[in-house]
Amino acid sequence: TLREGMIVPDPYFLKNTAKSNVETTQFKSTIRPGRHLRLEETANDGSPRFHLFVAGSCPLASSVAGARLILGLEHSISMDVSDGQSGAGWVFLNGATCSPWKDREGPFWLYEAYQLADPLCTASVSVPLLWDTKTHKIVSNDCWEISKLISDASSDLGFCSCPKNVLHVISKQDRNNSIPTLFPDDLKQDIEQMLKSSVEPLLDAVETGYEYLRNGKVETPLVLKGRIKVFAMLDKLEELLGNRSYLLDNLTGVDVRLAFCLLQFDACYWDLFGLRSSEKYRGPILTSDIYPNLKAYTREMYQLMKPAVYFESFRQLYRLGQAIEFTRDSYSCNGVTSNKILNGDNEEQLPDLHKIVAALEMPK
Repeated sequence: TLREGMIVPDPYFLKNTAKSNVETTQFKSTIRPGRHLRLEETANDGSPRFHLFVAGSCPLASSVAGARLILGLEHSISMDVSDGQSGAGWVFLNGATCSPWKDREGPFWLYEAYQLADPLCTASVSVPLLWDTKTHKIVSNDCWEISKLISDASSDLGFCSCPKNVLHVISKQDRNNSIPTLFPDDLKQDIEQMLKSSVEPLLDAVETGYEYLRNGKVETPLVLKGRIKVFAMLDKLEELLGNRSYLLDNLTGVDVRLAFCLLQFDACYWDLFGLRSSEKYRGPILTSDIYPNLKAYTREMYQLMKPAVYFESFRQLYRLGQAIEFTRDSYSCNGVTSNKILNGDNEEQLPDLHKIVAALEMPK
């Protein structure tokens, strides 16, 4: 977290500390209304003008990486993937590959981009981040806005750059069905409605798992309420996908957003957030047949976005308990006591990623 340009520990990790009410710096799009990113523009060295910073462990950041892949923009928007969290936030051990840090040895901490964009900013140092290498400004750090920006910019290119396996399922923009997009004009309202009614509630409910860890794995009323909502939303999505391949008629941005959340359930969420202990838990999504429609849907989306799925990064989420404990210990001299998050040497066995990947690779 940055407070007036200074890197400080995230206060939300402290027990009984609510999310800060301090006004934060907004990094909404610097692109003027009615204009799009100009992906054909390059930096002074010929590299893409726009650069993404993402993290494989963050489903929101990963969804932007997935959108970039689906739209075939790997050569139009460069990207760095974080090696994980550190005491100073997201870190890229080998450095950043874009201006102005391109020729500097690593590591690179993402907070440096926030500080350069606004030396006195107050903000959570979050991913994804879309960076303008010409102006050295943040275009946006909002995952949904970035997805829409790059989709609109892709349409502006006037030619199809999507992979062949995507072309027959993705939505199209024009009457001739020749311009692929994740946010077609005639579906934008439907996409926003689907996001608010079926995807964001699931993401919000999953986030109560952080409350579970923050309170030393105590099942508070908020945590229990969130768990009920998780299972209710999974049942709703299971039913919704019973008679369709995607959330709407064709592949759109809301599918990409949902898929990266679903991919983390079996690998992380069931165990890390204590969901497996709920009486409503019936079984995993990918390695059982409890949710056949969600399983088929996630498998299909995985095949479209496989290079953007960093399973090894999912393991980083299991360090959250240690991060919370470390932050509290750092503040113990101020009268804040630490509640141990981990159970010493009695850590639970992590889910088998090989089985999860095998389930995703299984033919229809």
